[in-house]
Amino acid sequence: GYYTTSTKLFYILLGVLSAFTSVMLPRMSALISANNKDEFRSKINNSLDLVFMFTIPVIIWTIYLTPEIILLLSGKGYGGAIMPMRIISSMLFITGIAQICVIQILMPIKKDNVILIGSLIGAGVGILSARIGYWLLPYTKNVMHRITGWDAFVSPTIASGGVQVGVRLVPSRF
Repeated sequence: GYYTTSTKLFYILLGVLSAFTSVMLPRMSALISANNKDEFRSKINNSLDLVFMFTIPVIIWTIYLTPEIILLLSGKGYGGAIMPMRIISSMLFITGIAQICVIQILMPIKKDNVILIGSLIGAGVGILSARIGYWLLPYTKNVMHRITGWDAFVSPTIASGGVQVGVRLVPSRF
């Protein structure tokens, strides 16, 4: 459907970011073992710069060219995926920052317990938020429908080792 169509490009681009952060893990771990904190901070700053330089233009490009991207990826019958794709594309930046925090900072300094606790809290909040969003949908759907033509509720989800907030869009006939 529309949600699957709108997430195709997101997951392709997320693969690029995930590859980068995964490749940096051994280097960051080596810097921590050698107690080279200055170089560690420098690499983190370089990674953040890369996320900014990669994601911000891609988000702007995606928002601007969404109709053409949807047409290319899925065909003419998926015009309803345009607004969800525009909203989801901004999650690329948040997910990139989360991956740097988890994979390049917390894992090398052996803070697995922080990652686990954060993931459990994120899962709990996601379940609770999805329930609350589902219950509030009848009250909020008229407002969101006027703005986007879709009904929506916000729910955090766990992705790529970090917590991200996503907007769940459902057809107005829900």
